[in-house]
Amino acid sequence: MFLASFTVYAEKHTYYVSTKGNDNSEGSFRYPFRTVQKALEMAGKYKPDTVEILLRGGTYQLLESVKIESENLILCPYNSEKVSFTGGVSLTNNKIKKVKDLSVRSRIQDVVEDKVREIDVRSMEVELAGISPKGFGRAALPSWSELFVNGKPQCISRWPNDSTVLIGKVHCTGDIPRFNKFGIGDPVFEYLEDRPSLWKSTEDVWIAGYFAYGYADDMIPVKSIDSSKKTITAAMPTMYGFLTGASFRRWYALNLVEEIDEPGEYVIDKKKGKIYFYPEDERIDNVNISILKEPMFYVEASKNVLIQGFTFEYSRGMAVYVDTSENVKIDSCNF
Repeated sequence: MFLASFTVYAEKHTYYVSTKGNDNSEGSFRYPFRTVQKALEMAGKYKPDTVEILLRGGTYQLLESVKIESENLILCPYNSEKVSFTGGVSLTNNKIKKVKDLSVRSRIQDVVEDKVREIDVRSMEVELAGISPKGFGRAALPSWSELFVNGKPQCISRWPNDSTVLIGKVHCTGDIPRFNKFGIGDPVFEYLEDRPSLWKSTEDVWIAGYFAYGYADDMIPVKSIDSSKKTITAAMPTMYGFLTGASFRRWYALNLVEEIDEPGEYVIDKKKGKIYFYPEDERIDNVNISILKEPMFYVEASKNVLIQGFTFEYSRGMAVYVDTSENVKIDSCNF
């Protein structure tokens, strides 16, 4: 067993944590702490003895990483109670409203206009994380703010819904960072379909696809659309620039209010601090939005640590990050 790898000490210290606890208490079963971080702070006083931190059932919201720098530590639920750590915010149904802003309603397709709902995240004093560049040659970054309805992840709206379209004539390749070619200008290419000409706003609109080579996918923001010339100007370069003339050079668009046309799709309006979405079910029991970008648990310079029996959910970044540590075991956890 894992615990057998711990050095045997004369004492084992136990602290309790509860969603109804108080960090000014003693951390006992009767008077538990409120946060894991407080229990860890107390555990540090007993190195190198074994410290057991038992969590009572419930959901613990993390506004920052739980930082673990410990030796001989056990973290697990008390008596197998259900314990979840969330990196997001949970909404009540009164935060979900019909879209009243006429400038937004005018962009929604008629067939779904009365079905699309909005969440004013800013009114909850929560900052939405907008979409960020992702693709070949780019650094791995935390996700944008994701929407979960009834425990199910929703999808950013896109066009086409389940396919891609060809890149037309390229007016400007844009800078080509892979070959150190800069100062060329913003990428500009023609689109071949009529649909993009109907989009009324390009704010927070993104395009993704294979813009030059079949192994180099990318996702970048849109700067503008010229419906008279049927061109799209991107707001930043892609690794190999834009090319055309091959069947794999294709693209699609994301995060358009005009393209919310399937249940489960949503749009992030970072400027207004709102989310617009098309619910899959008439009954909405719970809604969560991921917020935390740091690792939920950050384990560093630790030895003989057992993290067991937890659920990690609704976060933008990693669940558990381990660095410069020895004999750390993550057991029977759900992610």
